[in-house]
Amino acid sequence: MSTPLDTPTTGWGAFMSPELTKAWKEKHDPLNTIANQPPPERPTIRITAGNIPEVVDAAIALLYEEVFRQGNQLVRVVRVGDIDPAATPDERGRVIGRDGIKRNIEQCSTVLVTPEWVAVYLSRKAIVVAPSGKTGEWKTINFPEKIAATILKQGDHPGLRELYGIARAPFVRADGTVCQERGYDPVSRVILAPNAKFPRVRENPSREEAQRALEILREPFKEFPHQSPADESACLAHILTEAARPALPRVPMFWYTAADSGTGKTLLSEMPATIVHGTAPASRPYVQGEELRKTLFSALLAMDHSIMLDNVPSGHRARAMELCAFLTASTWQDRKLGKSESPTVKNSAVVCASGNNVNPTGDLARRSLIIRLVANMPLAELRQRAFAIKNLRRYVLEHRVELLVAALTIIRAYLQSDFSGPAPLPSFEEWSEMARSPLLWLGMADPVDSQAREADDESNALESAFRILGPMFAGKEIAAAEILFRIGSDFDGAIAAALTASGCGNPHDPQKLGFWLREHRDKVAAGYQLELAGTVRHTNRYRFRQIVDNSDLGS
Repeated sequence: MSTPLDTPTTGWGAFMSPELTKAWKEKHDPLNTIANQPPPERPTIRITAGNIPEVVDAAIALLYEEVFRQGNQLVRVVRVGDIDPAATPDERGRVIGRDGIKRNIEQCSTVLVTPEWVAVYLSRKAIVVAPSGKTGEWKTINFPEKIAATILKQGDHPGLRELYGIARAPFVRADGTVCQERGYDPVSRVILAPNAKFPRVRENPSREEAQRALEILREPFKEFPHQSPADESACLAHILTEAARPALPRVPMFWYTAADSGTGKTLLSEMPATIVHGTAPASRPYVQGEELRKTLFSALLAMDHSIMLDNVPSGHRARAMELCAFLTASTWQDRKLGKSESPTVKNSAVVCASGNNVNPTGDLARRSLIIRLVANMPLAELRQRAFAIKNLRRYVLEHRVELLVAALTIIRAYLQSDFSGPAPLPSFEEWSEMARSPLLWLGMADPVDSQAREADDESNALESAFRILGPMFAGKEIAAAEILFRIGSDFDGAIAAALTASGCGNPHDPQKLGFWLREHRDKVAAGYQLELAGTVRHTNRYRFRQIVDNSDLGS
């Protein structure tokens, strides 16, 4: 086992920069005695018939420093660059993983612990002995993979610590305090392995200090052509969200959009993660359906702190059910690719996306904030403008410490104020407290205002669909089959058009119609409410109930 003066060069302790390693040595070993110390004596693990429980306990004790619980599986922390050393990074130091997600080689990630790794690791950390079958004398052996597999198959490992995330900089805990001590934080269950030297964040900053911090945070982005103050505020809320994510059970999604390519939306969308984590978000091109679900799950398994869905098709109206469920889930369960296992993992990610004239619709609309850039000039002229900051990525990395401390200062100062903000965004109450209200307290526009302007909750389209279907089926029990029959005799296609506009993927598909009915259960529009009437032969039956006289609606 390691001693307090062992140099942190293995496991997650190796993620410190050379400068931090030197400072650590100077603090803990000013006389440079580490090099003169003999290596610690390795413990002995004796393997005999009938002592498996004792062997497992000894193994768990040795694995404690390197292995963590992630849901019902065991993982260890590695650099992305060490997962596949042969991978060639691009010009920005990113590699594409087997899951199709592009990550920076310096990003921390997790990999599953295998029996082979456990056997090799324990053979190095301990002297493993077993009695010889002939003489009964003790002989040194490698730790048996069979026993290692037994350890992994236990399913419950109370002797190991649970891991929710890996932070590369100080972050906000759920109680509002800032985690600033390197190592495993038992309160948040997050490892803090800083990749820069951060000054301590003051516990009681004043409003004036928070106001100065806000100006520091706004400075690098003031030349971006935000359409309105709410768009700038939503971008700042994204930064605060990244800094406070370990404290928040759920956070909204952030969409960056503009009329044309080249306005800087993708660059801007990367900056919150760059400030807080020191690397751009894990990214992949926008996908839908099953592929999107796999991407989100794979990102959580790897403990990606930020997920970027790039290159959303121009003009796309996103309704993804997978994103809707993901954004309001504090944990996420899915089946691992090629395996029957379905682990449940903590959802600690922030999701953002970028594309031209894209916007979330339906239920995704209220779960999203939109940052829209409007150049108000030809793109050629925009590209020729002389910006004060020539290279924003380099500038943000060089000033990252100052920018992150500013974000943390804003949150800490607000949490000690007596400011009473607006009603929280539904499903995101904690987020409203730590990432929205601090900006309102300092006089910024409400970041949620961008949601009302850009997002489309499809209420008008649903109104049209209910206005047609309500009178048609009022008081009757129906399922998808009855609607399909009416569509077949609707020669002008009004029913199918209204269903499509309100989010039905294919009105001529009974399964998609069934999904549409289930999605809009109990909703009210055009004076009608869609109720669940019962179930017949495993099929849900619905009823449109008139609750308002349509004459009162001006119909």
